[in-house]
Amino acid sequence: MYANSDGRYIVGSTTTDVAVLDGDSGKLLWQANFQDKLGSKKCEIQYVMDDAGVFLVHNKRGKNDVLHVMDLNTGRRRTLEYGPVRKALAEQY
Repeated sequence: MYANSDGRYIVGSTTTDVAVLDGDSGKLLWQANFQDKLGSKKCEIQYVMDDAGVFLVHNKRGKNDVLHVMDLNTGRRRTLEYGPVRKALAEQY
């Protein structure tokens, strides 16, 4: 489980599912099964990027790895936005 620094989101996940709660009310914002939503059976590497407002899901497929980006507020798939995601990644690594 993960709660971001300002308490806006609480994220709980397994290698096959994710659920995001509103940090203030505890209300479910969205949930998803990775197979149904992304076409990935198992996603072992997951990362919340507060600054960019996204949930990153990495699906290891050998030479054909896939990085999915999901909006933290809605659960919708997002395109990888160069600026905010790049900045947040740079700060982490």
